[in-house]
Amino acid sequence: MKLNNYFIAIVSVTLLLSAASFAQTAPIAVGVDYGLSIIQTSQLSLAVQQVETVGAIVPKNIRGRVEFALNPYTVARIAGGYGSTEEKQESEATFSSGLNSSAEAEFSSSGFLGEGALIYQVPIDDKSVFAVRFGLGAGYYSYNFKQKGFQEQVFGGQVSRQEYEEPEVKISGFAQSFIIGLMIGGNAKVSATVEVAKLGLSFMKTTQDIEETLIDPNTGDETKRKVGERKADFNASNGLEDLAISVGLNLNLGQ
Repeated sequence: MKLNNYFIAIVSVTLLLSAASFAQTAPIAVGVDYGLSIIQTSQLSLAVQQVETVGAIVPKNIRGRVEFALNPYTVARIAGGYGSTEEKQESEATFSSGLNSSAEAEFSSSGFLGEGALIYQVPIDDKSVFAVRFGLGAGYYSYNFKQKGFQEQVFGGQVSRQEYEEPEVKISGFAQSFIIGLMIGGNAKVSATVEVAKLGLSFMKTTQDIEETLIDPNTGDETKRKVGERKADFNASNGLEDLAISVGLNLNLGQ
């Protein structure tokens, strides 16, 4: 079943790209956009350490794109880009016993994407300056997520500090998305878009190494070695928790 799903995804992307190549005599728009990725993962899923976190790690993508007008109402798009983000969280507590506890966690992500989309747009004014857009996207995504930090306790002048770095989490594979948005200035040389995307069918996998820590009895030095690997499907969140919004500018050629 998985092989069939992968085959369908590959064929879908190929058809989108083929449709775009056949439409090169039609008006073309080139552009760039910036916004959130549809790949959004809870910080807690990355950590073995019990560090309280809020929200999710969401890569922020910058994409270059080319759009081909297949007809007045249908657009085929190909896009590629890079995404990354960095976040830091700190906590500190003082207890009546005199114990001071502090912790810091740094989260980061980076990766790339390649997408194709088929978009239907409907003008909502007489001059076709504004148009509502909705469609389907499909692409390949690959992101790496990291976490490192420390936990420190101070009591009676004694300091106990533990630093850690979790094994890297990788999320990669093909996925499909739903797209809805607004085109502003559709009949001008320069136009703007605002889009919201939601992860739909996902064929992506989450992988993370399982590591074992070895301590040299003579020097106390620590080394880590891989002893296994965790794998799991990466699926869309329930409801609208993983919506991704992006804004972009287009240069409309052939107008």
